Amino acid sequence: KTKNEECPWGTGNFEVEQEYFLGLNSADSYTILGNELIIADADGNQAFHFRATILPVDESLDLTPLDDTFWYLLSIGEQEIIPGSEITAQFDINDDGLTGQVGGSSGCNGYFATIGENFAVELGVSTQIACSIPPGVTEQEQVYLTALGSANDYDIAGDQLLLNTTSGVLTYSSSQPESTVDQTADLQNVTWFLYSYEELTPVAGAEPTAFFGTNNSVDGLSACNNYSANYSTAPGNNLTISNLTKTQQTCSTEALTRQDDGLMVLLASATNYLVAGDQLRILTVEGGVLNFSSVPPAGPTGPTAVINAPNGANVGDLVTFDGTGSQGGSSPIVAYRWNFGDGVLASGQVVQYAYGTAGTFDVSLTVVDGVGLSNAASQQITIGAAAGGLPTASIEGPAFVLINQQAAYSAANSTAGSSQIVRYIWNFGNGTSLETTEPAASTVFRAAGVYGVSVTVVDADGLNDSAAMQTTVNATVNGVEWVLVNTLQGTSITAQFQNDLITGFGGCNTYNASLIIEDQSAGAYRLGPINSTSASCSPEINSQEQAYFTTLAGTNTVSVNGSQLTLSGPGGQNLAYNGRPLAAQYQ
Repeated sequence: KTKNEECPWGTGNFEVEQEYFLGLNSADSYTILGNELIIADADGNQAFHFRATILPVDESLDLTPLDDTFWYLLSIGEQEIIPGSEITAQFDINDDGLTGQVGGSSGCNGYFATIGENFAVELGVSTQIACSIPPGVTEQEQVYLTALGSANDYDIAGDQLLLNTTSGVLTYSSSQPESTVDQTADLQNVTWFLYSYEELTPVAGAEPTAFFGTNNSVDGLSACNNYSANYSTAPGNNLTISNLTKTQQTCSTEALTRQDDGLMVLLASATNYLVAGDQLRILTVEGGVLNFSSVPPAGPTGPTAVINAPNGANVGDLVTFDGTGSQGGSSPIVAYRWNFGDGVLASGQVVQYAYGTAGTFDVSLTVVDGVGLSNAASQQITIGAAAGGLPTASIEGPAFVLINQQAAYSAANSTAGSSQIVRYIWNFGNGTSLETTEPAASTVFRAAGVYGVSVTVVDADGLNDSAAMQTTVNATVNGVEWVLVNTLQGTSITAQFQNDLITGFGGCNTYNASLIIEDQSAGAYRLGPINSTSASCSPEINSQEQAYFTTLAGTNTVSVNGSQLTLSGPGGQNLAYNGRPLAAQYQ
């Protein structure tokens, strides 16, 4: 029975109701005589005597009282809903007052249904998420949707809504049920790995993580950056995440960038959580669900390199090396790196090269995917002597340049063979190539590294020769965010040089110190006192930060090798960083 406390009790009414219920409980048989129904108990004693009456029925059920109402399900028949789950219903009634729509959460998925005349419910769109927590929520969802689809009438009694269905009464409340569940201890000190958000899954090998510390801080990996934030919990498994910050590394693929940015938005909108064994579910204000597991994901599958190229050619022949047959694994291939076996390097999915000397060479192709996994393939190519007089290629250019600095190359010292040189084919090793009729070309390198630059000279008879050199592209100290290597998992320590100042993040606090350059050519400098904010983190993070500040204060020399920076001190202390030009964020 319902628990309506506002019944119009009069003298004896309560006792009459109780006797009626007792009589129903003892019912054993019935007899219908005309328009009369007689119900008897097991001893044959008459308990009830009913007379059939044709009740007046409205042509259609008025649904207007349901318009723009929101309800929380309390029970399905006599069964209360599973603790930790939430089923809702929001009604939108059409202007005719007889039809409308209802939608909400069915415990795991969102649902939508249309309501026809006389409360004829027809289920429509529903998401297709598989949920495992709390246990039994998927089965409960199916029972609820089946019951809702058989609804035929309703009644509003105070703050309760009763939907009559063929599967029993669906009882709702207009107020969200209070919960005293508090799983803060189960949430903390566990590394959680995200495996899905609604129907989306993270990039393999770059699964986001979350670690909720006992100091009300949460940190982890978003995709290609580390993040940290504050969090708070409250009874009812309420969860609030605030003050989110993350490092500013540029992701290698668009998918990683979307994941990196999207996780920050979702965590900031967290409202509730639920822990069940090795599973964590975080609900967002939009009704979405972030599903985590404490079980680390299986490692991603790496790419497979495949070379398609001839096994032989002659000196000066322009040979095509094709890597399009290579296959990505869990993540797409983002880089193709060639080594022609004679000291010349190139990059690109398909490249061309002419050998200048005869012999047998081991050609290798290394492919790298979006999460840094790589694979190599190799084959031999035999180069025979050329039949006629070949041109001789020569290349000159800078051995070292800076990021975004123009690098100019010349093949002017190349010599013709039996005919005049008519074309110069340049490959800069950064994925770009150029063909000119003049022996000069230039490029701009956008990232630090060592690049193999080559030129192939082609004469009027089609004979050709190639020459190559290496250019090291250095990142300047200024304008670069330097990230310390080998920090604690889930933490990040950075440094930036800004003329006479060094600033950064020590893992828990931001810091700065004055910087006095004493010898520019030798990289010698002197630091002033290190100032930092006074936030408190876990003992491990605080200890790491203090050790970093101590080591940093003892350094006095800086050196840059490509995208790596080292700060050294007279006592042998070293700090090693990986760098990323800040300008690269906007290219």
